[in-house]
Amino acid sequence: MATNQKTFALIAVLVVIASFGASYITGNATASTTDFSVTSVSVPPARSDSPIEATALMHNAGTVSASFILYQYDILGSQGSVVFGTNEMATLFAGQDTKIALPKIGGLPAGKYNVRITLDYNERFDELDETNNIFVSEAFVVT
Repeated sequence: MATNQKTFALIAVLVVIASFGASYITGNATASTTDFSVTSVSVPPARSDSPIEATALMHNAGTVSASFILYQYDILGSQGSVVFGTNEMATLFAGQDTKIALPKIGGLPAGKYNVRITLDYNERFDELDETNNIFVSEAFVVT
């Protein structure tokens, strides 16, 4: 009888270990510890014959810093269509704002545009709030 109880106890322990292992792999047992957002985008006066040098203020409201955060940087035309787009990487420190120099863009014709940034574009990080990852700036004018 004692042997059966030991066998049953060993099986129970293995089941518990396996269930934690499966949760770890799928992310079900991990707590969200990051929360990325863009709080502002700054675009200085722009001309069609010079590059646009925009900056973004990104924030991580979480408790853990994160590196290699993929973000999509788009310039939207007046109809909302993407006229320029690229993927970039950022590092955001826990509880801090980080000013990011966005890639320079040249050759845009005169007109009104917006900057759109989508943080954690590939959804690699489990965040406290997944709904605040997209930011669209006020319109800026290229003369």
